[in-house]
Amino acid sequence: FTAWDYIDDIPPQIPIRTSVGCPFRCRFCDFYQLFPKIFLRSVDSVKEELHLIKKRIGNSNAIVHVTDDNVFLNQKRIEEVCNAFIETGIQRWMGFMRASSVNSGNIGLIRQSGLMISLLGIESGDKGQLKRMNKLQNIPDIKNGIEILDQNGITCILTFVMGFPGETQETIMNTASFLNGLDIGLSSSSYMAFPLTISPFSDLAKKEFREKWNIKGYGDKWEHYSMNSNEAKEACS
Repeated sequence: FTAWDYIDDIPPQIPIRTSVGCPFRCRFCDFYQLFPKIFLRSVDSVKEELHLIKKRIGNSNAIVHVTDDNVFLNQKRIEEVCNAFIETGIQRWMGFMRASSVNSGNIGLIRQSGLMISLLGIESGDKGQLKRMNKLQNIPDIKNGIEILDQNGITCILTFVMGFPGETQETIMNTASFLNGLDIGLSSSSYMAFPLTISPFSDLAKKEFREKWNIKGYGDKWEHYSMNSNEAKEACS
């Protein structure tokens, strides 16, 4: 980890990494191909780095940014990470996680840990699209997690991928309906929509899926059986 006691100038947003890898296999994502095995730092190692950070920032408004692919891998890890923040006295942090990992049973600990900003990859509000993406989340659990975070004063930044194979005007409207149906507003939550990018390391670059969905092209120039990259860009506006 970074030896923060040797760093001259501490940034206002301080990056740390408590794990590498993600157990989920979303078809648009290349993380699990680049890092197929999950590595978890020990709790003692995480605490040691956080203690170094705390000594440097004191009571300033700096925020710790946990840059893990998915910081809340399971309930045990939620408890370990949150308790590490609580023990070290850092009360301002943000990170990437799944909305479905948050529930009424663990939100108290999450809030106590000082989580301020939750970066949530929702990707779609359409059940069929989530299944095709291999997202392995269901919409009621996603909605519940977002609303619990927001109701506890934790800002949610939701991201969506537009144009995954199967995307149509109907699925786009289902995503819009999902957003409009969220009971949020107590915190400054927001969303961002991004057109699909086909990474050469994702499932969408594999012959199996390219033939299945008639995918042509890579990167930000592509087309498939239900949409093309220009239409996906328009859907984001």
